[in-house]
Amino acid sequence: IDNNEFFKFEGFNRFGSFSNHRDFLDEFNEKINDNLKYRIDNLWLNRNFGHSMDFVIHFSDKNDKEELRFALENLGKSNADKNKLYFRGQAYSNWALRPSIARTNKLLNNENDLFHKILALKPNDFKNDKTDYERLITMQHYGLPTRLLDVTRNPLIALYFACSNLERKMQDGLVYIFEENKQNVFLNPDDNQVEELTTIVKADLGMVKIEGKEHLNNNHFIRGIAKNKRIDNQSGDFIFVGIDKKDPNEKNHSKENKNVEKLVSKYLILDYDVKKLLIDDLEVMNIHAGSVYPELNGMTNYLLHKYQD
Repeated sequence: IDNNEFFKFEGFNRFGSFSNHRDFLDEFNEKINDNLKYRIDNLWLNRNFGHSMDFVIHFSDKNDKEELRFALENLGKSNADKNKLYFRGQAYSNWALRPSIARTNKLLNNENDLFHKILALKPNDFKNDKTDYERLITMQHYGLPTRLLDVTRNPLIALYFACSNLERKMQDGLVYIFEENKQNVFLNPDDNQVEELTTIVKADLGMVKIEGKEHLNNNHFIRGIAKNKRIDNQSGDFIFVGIDKKDPNEKNHSKENKNVEKLVSKYLILDYDVKKLLIDDLEVMNIHAGSVYPELNGMTNYLLHKYQD
């Protein structure tokens, strides 16, 4: 099948012709027919990631909210594949999979200054953090750009983030799906390798020695720490994005880390015209701004938007 082509289908049964995904499709198709009332209209194979399946989903029935959870949790699974899945929702499907520190090269090349200056200016806010990884989580929590990418164990949380940005309500949302497998192994926060990774953040990147330390170039899943209510409510873990620097003498490095995309197992694309419907459905399951952001300002924003809509 040519990845350039776009295919239109009336139903899911004809998808079985994709032999390279037959195991997954047979299982999912059977469950779709029995349990899932949502209609899947379009399917194509992504040009760069032929192993992935991209869905564009239109929701036509609001009954049985648990079917939404079923669809996300089973996406990408086959009879032989029982690996854990992790999710990341983004409000705009064209956004790159990129940590906040990599939005501009200027941010990236001053990463160590940001790290040290915030610690010097607000030391009391980090007094309970025992490691640099914990300090990075705190910085991420308060909006300082870091090289951490948030992921969640709860597919509904990812779906919320894909739909809740009002500024992007007229653009398709996206849920990334990751599998924990031999290639994507989660590190524990107390792993020595995690502390070594944080040397990337603290040092001038031009001085970081990567020879013999290939793992500094790579991206790593790291378990989250329930150090605040928000992380706990969001079932949060992280991807630590590596340097991706080929030349050890290179002072600057690109904000584009192509290897991050290789971590993705599947993509779920959501048409913009169903975002409001999904937000309403998620609220019934207690997934809303007040629960995702349990601080007072989160609940305030939730109530404000609720009575403005």
